[in-house]
Amino acid sequence: MSWTMTLRKVPRECTPRVMAPRRRQPAIVRGGRNIAVALADAVLGWAERSRQRRILGALGDDALRDIGISRADADRELSKPFWRT
Repeated sequence: MSWTMTLRKVPRECTPRVMAPRRRQPAIVRGGRNIAVALADAVLGWAERSRQRRILGALGDDALRDIGISRADADRELSKPFWRT
């Protein structure tokens, strides 16, 4: 059995368009992210960091020892503001 390729005219709607070069975006939205998305990411990161620190503060000395953290290390982490890593 032989396979042959038939050529046919492709409708214009199906052909890719050559697009004009895009204008340079402002720094706030460069890279596909806008300021609202960046702000939402920051707020979600702060909330997660705060949640993790609350959990760390609730752990007892035995649990801290199990994960290799001293009470002083945990207290130092708990004293940080939510925005600081």
